[in-house]
Amino acid sequence: MAIARKKKVNNKAGYVIKPVAVKDVIKQADFGTFVLTIAKDCACYTNYLGYSVVTKPYTTTPEGKATELSLYAWMAYAVDNKEYLEAHKDEIHPELGIKNSEWLENIKIITEANLTKPCVVFTDATYATEEATRHMDWLRKKSDELMKAMNTTPPEEDEKANAEAFGEAIDTENFLNVMQQEG
Repeated sequence: MAIARKKKVNNKAGYVIKPVAVKDVIKQADFGTFVLTIAKDCACYTNYLGYSVVTKPYTTTPEGKATELSLYAWMAYAVDNKEYLEAHKDEIHPELGIKNSEWLENIKIITEANLTKPCVVFTDATYATEEATRHMDWLRKKSDELMKAMNTTPPEEDEKANAEAFGEAIDTENFLNVMQQEG
């Protein structure tokens, strides 16, 4: 579609990210300084400045489920647990040994710290440089670990287990394809 036609202007022609329609919203949680929204195909973070992050679920399992280490899964966890943690704020969290209210505050801090960093990092050149250096050091370390792992020959029993796991993954993928074709 053209940006402008006779008496019609497409003001959204430059949008790169499609906004989430209200009908697609599954659940939403307001944390005061930011809102997390879980929609049909994404999770969104929006702070009071209007800074937004939209993420899709990472497909890491044959079932297409995100793992606990993905940004999408963290945001879904925060939204799913906020209501319960507020309702039971004085109870001790069974796995953490702290009050649910404290855990909710930690969830808020962790979420804000990780998602607002791109917004905050460029407010101070020194801070931005420190963060970039820290990130580059982390990448170097992870690259070294990857190279070491790639150059290490696995024991024979691991090769057999890996072959079995690979076979199971292929079988699962074939099964899911057949099920999808059959409707």
